[in-house]
Amino acid sequence: MNIGIVTGEFNPEITSVMEKHAIAKAEELGVNVVKSLKVPGSFDMPIVVKKLLMRNDVDAVITLGAIIKGDTKHDETIGFAVANKLADLSTEFNKPVTLGIIGPGATWEQAEGRAKDYAERALVAAVKLLEEINVFKGDRMKFVSSAKLPTEYGNFKIFGFKDGKKEHVALVNGNTESERVLVRVHSKCLTGDTFSSMRCDCNAQLRESLKLIGSDGGILIYLDQEGRGIGLLNKLKAYELQDGGMAIAETNEYLGFDYDERDYSIAAEILKFLGVAKIMLLTNNPDKIELLKNLGIDVERLPLVIEPNEYNSKYLETKKLKAGHLL
Repeated sequence: MNIGIVTGEFNPEITSVMEKHAIAKAEELGVNVVKSLKVPGSFDMPIVVKKLLMRNDVDAVITLGAIIKGDTKHDETIGFAVANKLADLSTEFNKPVTLGIIGPGATWEQAEGRAKDYAERALVAAVKLLEEINVFKGDRMKFVSSAKLPTEYGNFKIFGFKDGKKEHVALVNGNTESERVLVRVHSKCLTGDTFSSMRCDCNAQLRESLKLIGSDGGILIYLDQEGRGIGLLNKLKAYELQDGGMAIAETNEYLGFDYDERDYSIAAEILKFLGVAKIMLLTNNPDKIELLKNLGIDVERLPLVIEPNEYNSKYLETKKLKAGHLL
């Protein structure tokens, strides 16, 4: 269970104490705090909360703050406006956002006395909500439909899956009951897969995988996590930064994301749905291998060798140096 914490720096003597108590309670409950961020004031809070909710490795966000009586003439208006916006974000991303906000209208003495209780209650509420959601949802992935899909690489059967707002597919060719099934787990790349961009190696990897699976049988899992999980428009922002001279390895982090935001747990669920436990994985990514192993999949690796071009050589070098890809 992974959470993010957003703490307002307005009245920092109180909110810093709240943050410490929330982190301590998370540790006590075995909850992983992925990020703990601070914002100058209440109106900044929804912006940062949204960034955390966009992350694949954040399941919920708790917000901490203190509005002391007399801080502003509009304390109640501010408090309610921010609370409503955070509720909207929780609904939009289908993830809990809980409030440990003291006030509006509390005196300084009241706020000091409530700091620990409010922080811990916000954390516990997020944990309980996540537990209820998991019971209600069961597995994250839901199978939707399947159909025949003839392609230039062979005749496949395509399976569609839903995960919140994301849509994933698996292309299956041949018998998947063999002892070890050839599998490619490929993350969506509109610029490469569709428009044949030469800035990355995605298109070449996809085509080579389809060719091998179309010939020898196997499964291609196509995950809806564009731009290493940051989304199409954020990827375009990263490209713009790179065009301006910023190093490829730095752009995601400059935009507020980790270098790689992808989540392979859905791939593991899809494999289990298809009855596959042992795979020969077409990949150069050691993290993908390790993550799938940790999710109960028996993995052996088959290298996916792609020739670089003049536009993607720096990109491939970054994958090798930053993420340890076996190139």
